[in-house]
Amino acid sequence: MIKDAGLLFEEALFSTNTTDWPEPIELSFAEAVAFTKQGQDVRFGWNPRAPRTELASLLFRKVQEALLSRSDKPYLQLFVAIGTSLDRHHKADAFFGIKGTAKIALINLKAGRKRELYPERNRRIISRDKIVVIHESDFLQEDELELRALSIVHCLRYADDRLRFPVDLGKVHERVLEGHASQDLAKIRRSSKSVRVPDLPVPDPAQQREALQELRLALGLE
Repeated sequence: MIKDAGLLFEEALFSTNTTDWPEPIELSFAEAVAFTKQGQDVRFGWNPRAPRTELASLLFRKVQEALLSRSDKPYLQLFVAIGTSLDRHHKADAFFGIKGTAKIALINLKAGRKRELYPERNRRIISRDKIVVIHESDFLQEDELELRALSIVHCLRYADDRLRFPVDLGKVHERVLEGHASQDLAKIRRSSKSVRVPDLPVPDPAQQREALQELRLALGLE
């Protein structure tokens, strides 16, 4: 498979891309965040407090340096969300968080350089969904990357109301398993419908009568 620029950018940052994962089960925002946090090591082989790629480490350091609260710096974490419900249904490829709090900064990755056709749009760092947009070209300009880091820190100042209540991860796992089982069953049904059963040959009536006559003779019935 030929990978486009977006997939390559995801891999450069997080050593994985969207096509590595099946279609996720849709979860609420809080469920998606909790589920993503729990799967960092098993799913991605990722340590949120020590990003293992060069680009992610650079971004992590910039955010850590920009944090005004010294008490928050040791608890800064960067989570991968590629291919999860948070990615597919809530537009976040990754997110920063402060351990033990509901503070969060969502990140959306954009491959390639920013277009110059509408510069006022390109300067928008935080989207209407309160997600920090990071372009691949931001890593080529230190001042641009620092602006993104400051925007992330701005988001981390506030607790997200959607994360104030605990999530029952046991129930979330059950829903995910049930959802994947339903998806697998649907695939089996679709594949079975696509299989064409060959037409069986229709026996010739004359041949049937002849065979029956031979059988009756062999049995002494004639």
